[in-house]
Amino acid sequence: MAPPAQKLVFPLKKYRVSGLGFKDKVAGGRINGIHLGEDARASAGEPVMSIGSGEVVYSAIHPGSPQKGNWGNIVIVRHHRKKVEFFSLYGHLDTPLVKAGAKVKSGQKIALTGPANTPQNGWWPAHLHFAIYLGPWTGAVLPGYFQAGSNRTKLEYWTNPGGFIRKQNTASLKVATMAKIKSIVFDLGGVVVGPFLGEQLIDYASPRLGIDKKELYDLIWIYEADLQKGKLDHVTAWKKILAHKNKEVSDKVLERLRLAPYRKTVFPNKEVVELVKELRRNYTVGCISNTQEPHVSHNRKLGLYDLFDVCILSCEVGMRKPDKEIFDLYMEKTGFKPNEIVFIDDERRLLVNVKKLGITPIHFQGIGKLKSDLRKLKIKYD
Repeated sequence: MAPPAQKLVFPLKKYRVSGLGFKDKVAGGRINGIHLGEDARASAGEPVMSIGSGEVVYSAIHPGSPQKGNWGNIVIVRHHRKKVEFFSLYGHLDTPLVKAGAKVKSGQKIALTGPANTPQNGWWPAHLHFAIYLGPWTGAVLPGYFQAGSNRTKLEYWTNPGGFIRKQNTASLKVATMAKIKSIVFDLGGVVVGPFLGEQLIDYASPRLGIDKKELYDLIWIYEADLQKGKLDHVTAWKKILAHKNKEVSDKVLERLRLAPYRKTVFPNKEVVELVKELRRNYTVGCISNTQEPHVSHNRKLGLYDLFDVCILSCEVGMRKPDKEIFDLYMEKTGFKPNEIVFIDDERRLLVNVKKLGITPIHFQGIGKLKSDLRKLKIKYD
């Protein structure tokens, strides 16, 4: 029997997608189209490693300009794994440490991340663009975006890079329990952080707006979906609520309502945070959250989203749970199938479509029950 394929490694020591993700759509800026890779957080000068053994097929600079950024320095490596050819792409580098034609080993340092806003990194903030290409090699530099009508590439030639590595490595494992479930997805509010209940907001807002609590609850409900889908900003929503009662308050009061109640009542669940960290050793751990812009800003400052490999936030993607589309988006971004995913939420009603899709649902009822449910699925977390 042939030996198992060597594990692939991530291109950075700490690989965190903090910018554009795979297949994110970009319009109206210096670049337009569908993003073909992942933008990973990195400071200038961080070592960039080849994800596997292979041959460097491209190593050059495309500096661009401050008005229209480009790759800067880019390296492309050809790999063969289980008789399949694929290419790993690393963009926005400082001067590459390898040249075209060189043989590289898995984990070998091939470059450093480039300094921000310089020709070396193509005039972008310091980061690594990492992509996996499955199409034919023509010798020409590969694009970072797919644009409809362009003949430079096809969308089907590209795959989620982080998901590709995890999937390839998981497929190599002989442990059956790990081969089945590959991704654990958490809701945020009520699971990873203490729940921000409607009652908390009502208690805070009612006396400041001069609106009866029951009436205020009904009015907030009208605009909740648009807030969570990012179609309405917080201050505008409050003004619409006030208009129903022919009331006005100062913008200063409305600005406090954006965050003050949330910040005062919501804190990380330390035991769940530790569990997330443990699970990431063996699984892709994601987050799908119905949320609003002010809460996202606060959570981002706390570093909560850095706990996860992939985060899908309703107000940023224009869809929310329990809609099927938001779970489809997670699967598209990660490359996992429904039966390879577990989803954890504290609201049972939000798990309805999860089960219909073939994803394994877990109703969160405390850390003890959650660990018990995970053990029943033979999921390793310590």
